[in-house]
Amino acid sequence: MTFPVSCPNTYVIYDGKQKTNASLYDRTIKLVQPRSFNELFQYISDSGKELSEGYPLRAGMFNRFPTSITKCDKIHYYVPYDKDIADGFCGSDGLIMQDTLKYFKFNTIFSRDKNCDRYGYMNRVKGTVTGSLGCIINGEINISFNSRFMGHINFRFTTLTRYPKIKTLQELYASNNVLYTSASVRDLLRPLENPNNTMQAAFLKKTKLHLPTDIGVILKIKDSVTLGRKTDVITEISLKYLSDNGTPLVYQVDQCFDSYYLSYISRFGFPFTKQLRIFMQRLLEAGLPNAYYRWTTQALGRPQKWTDQKVEPRTFSKITMQDQRIPFCLLLFGYIVATITFAFEKFR
Repeated sequence: MTFPVSCPNTYVIYDGKQKTNASLYDRTIKLVQPRSFNELFQYISDSGKELSEGYPLRAGMFNRFPTSITKCDKIHYYVPYDKDIADGFCGSDGLIMQDTLKYFKFNTIFSRDKNCDRYGYMNRVKGTVTGSLGCIINGEINISFNSRFMGHINFRFTTLTRYPKIKTLQELYASNNVLYTSASVRDLLRPLENPNNTMQAAFLKKTKLHLPTDIGVILKIKDSVTLGRKTDVITEISLKYLSDNGTPLVYQVDQCFDSYYLSYISRFGFPFTKQLRIFMQRLLEAGLPNAYYRWTTQALGRPQKWTDQKVEPRTFSKITMQDQRIPFCLLLFGYIVATITFAFEKFR
């Protein structure tokens, strides 16, 4: 809390616990007058120590395959799961959220605002922020537990196998394919354009928006590609886009566009940001996020292996009379030989 008019540079922050039997977050407060922004941030971080129990946390979580899903029946076979704590979500993000809420003992209130049920992005023209990102900035929620790109997750392009296989990014840029993706990913790609690569610039300039942005878009739109996290793309192909003999029906470009870390975001001034960062780092060092992802995909029925496609499928093309000269000549030759043989046998 601040008093910009009556008491400039004076802030009210939490100070300690106040024992009470009421269902309130009863904590003492104190006034601070920091000398710099960094000192203010340190005050806020320190104010959250051992004060998380009962804190009224406003959290956001929405469906995203396969990291935050509600098809959780089989996840019990791999990890203890409490759907009440996690608001019915599992997947790697859902299980990390469950661990976080159990450890910090927040009094969690989940957002039901439909404006917060997607990632969102900043509209630089209108100066507005949408989705859960906007809900964070506007203070409607304290933290969004849907992981998002911050640097070390692979972006991978996909296209149908009925087209010639595209192995490199330059081959993709030179093709007639159009990238279909979300507004947030499109904005993320803009600063990554290579000014010296005119083919890449032309390819990204043709980008079109499409929701939802799963792999299914390339089944509906001709000459289209989409972009996704490498692990999620592999999972989606293995669960939805395999032929009867187990070979993939969707190509992945061998090269990845870029790599990003995954992160969770919280509002500025949230008193437990530092403690959450330490807790998340410990989860990562223990290998739990990767284990949660693996257990989720196994619970969904992802095959452990799929068959490598040794022979490339022949691409579809129009047949012309020019292409059929040799077969027709062979057919004509066969008719002539058969006619001569028949006449010889008849009049011999």
